[in-house]
Amino acid sequence: MEVIGLSETLAAIQQELNKKAQQAKVAVKLAGNEYKTDVQKIAPYKTGTYRRSIHVQTIDENGQAYALVGTDLPYGKRLEFGFVGPDSLGRIFNQAPRPHFRPALDLNREKYLRIMKGTFDRNSEEMFVEGSY
Repeated sequence: MEVIGLSETLAAIQQELNKKAQQAKVAVKLAGNEYKTDVQKIAPYKTGTYRRSIHVQTIDENGQAYALVGTDLPYGKRLEFGFVGPDSLGRIFNQAPRPHFRPALDLNREKYLRIMKGTFDRNSEEMFVEGSY
């Protein structure tokens, strides 16, 4: 039995897999950026420093793309979850939670799914622009 064109078929399949992997990275980056914007809209505001500190980082782990959205400011957890009790300086706090990460996700989950799905739709290939995002 002789198989003709196997190497070309395998190369074409690999090319499509690579294209889909790149599309997945773009989809995750787009949805992650949209989530970041939604979090920033409802995050507590005093000077704007906290909102500006909210950022998105995309990573590729074992071939799977992830978007990490968060802040590096030390008081981020206090704003999201609240804080009761003494701090490291002995000051007593009773700070109520002001959630903004989870509510943004809960309110817009369908939108993020549509963004990611749209990247893969055959009719919306113009959404996928090659390059770094």
